[in-house]
Amino acid sequence: MNFKKLARTGARRTACLAGLALMVTACQPASNSELDARFLQSIATEAGKNYAKQAILAFWGDDIARIWQCLPSNEPLTVYIEIKPDGKMGEFVTLPETSSGACIAKQTQGRVFPKPPTAVPYVIKITLKHET
Repeated sequence: MNFKKLARTGARRTACLAGLALMVTACQPASNSELDARFLQSIATEAGKNYAKQAILAFWGDDIARIWQCLPSNEPLTVYIEIKPDGKMGEFVTLPETSSGACIAKQTQGRVFPKPPTAVPYVIKITLKHET
């Protein structure tokens, strides 16, 4: 597995996300069982599920258009992000590993998240796909 180091919420961004016809899901199966297990552990509680929503908004930041341009037009891309207890980004993995994933990694490098509700690293999973 190849890990790459990376590290405004509001109605306007939420509306923009919806307007992009982007599908973001939190529970699709992926081929990486370790990351899936960590993701499922992270969202096992209500606090964990609520935090996942905040973390996804933080992932998008103010770079929606630049991230959107990275996405492949015909295949889903799954992004796993480890968030350290201090809110800094840890591991960043995309499946499949493609130039699109590298582009997203570059666009989100240095991203800081709200502090997770746990003392151990929290993993979010985002599946991205253009809707047709």
